[in-house]
Amino acid sequence: MKRRVKQLFISVGILVGILVFLSLGAIFYLKTNHALRLIQSKVNDLIPGAILCERHRFSLLKGVFELRSVSIKDPSGDSLAGFDRLFIDLSWTTLLKGDLTVATLILDGPWADVQIDKKGEMNLMRAFPCSEAKEEGPEGEKSGGIPINIVLKSLKLMRGSIRYEVVADDLKAVVQDMELTANGNLIKRYGNFNLIIGDGRLDSPKIRTELDGFKLGATLNEDRIDPIELQVSTPSTELTLSGNIADIFDSPLPDLDLNIVLSLPEVRKALSLEPTLTGQVSTRITI
Repeated sequence: MKRRVKQLFISVGILVGILVFLSLGAIFYLKTNHALRLIQSKVNDLIPGAILCERHRFSLLKGVFELRSVSIKDPSGDSLAGFDRLFIDLSWTTLLKGDLTVATLILDGPWADVQIDKKGEMNLMRAFPCSEAKEEGPEGEKSGGIPINIVLKSLKLMRGSIRYEVVADDLKAVVQDMELTANGNLIKRYGNFNLIIGDGRLDSPKIRTELDGFKLGATLNEDRIDPIELQVSTPSTELTLSGNIADIFDSPLPDLDLNIVLSLPEVRKALSLEPTLTGQVSTRITI
């Protein structure tokens, strides 16, 4: 009897050792360039376009994930979007409390070149398979809520840029030097973010203007956004918005002050108007 028990323990020990060895081997393999190329190959076999990544760093135990030089290409090989670096640091210890905590999320150098062709189709969609319409379930059937809370301690987006073009309307827009910071807690319905845009341009047959500055900041606390602050600056317009919005999820109740200053000569230039305009117009609106 003792001999059988001893053999059982030895067998269990060997099995556990094999499982640990295989798990560690899989974790170390995921860190290799061969694993990265294999994953890319499998993903790209499923989509019309391609997703490419030059380097990666991965540590499951530490909760650290990093991707560098990622790009999305369409079937013809044209680059559509990408980023220089994505870094994610997760805190596993808070899982014991039911929280998935993102301690740090950094997105550096994200960019996108978005084009809407004459048929109204977006170029980014050509890189991915067409989505099929899903059949709706019976009335009253609701999907379950998120089983775990998500806590975001620090999000930073740096050096972002977007190019946007609508071919049919001959409209082109560029936004550069985007900076975004944010943090939040999903279950507590708390969030804070600040967005800054350093430079932008809009060019169309009806209007041509530049964006000299853009700042947007807001804090969500349960069902109230307070404060909310917006500043927009162009050669023709200075716009500021401040205040708060209560009961945001059910019946929004805004309490906002909007101030606008227009430079009439710059408005004339932006809209390509013929009459000569001078001076400026200031207005204040309470919402």
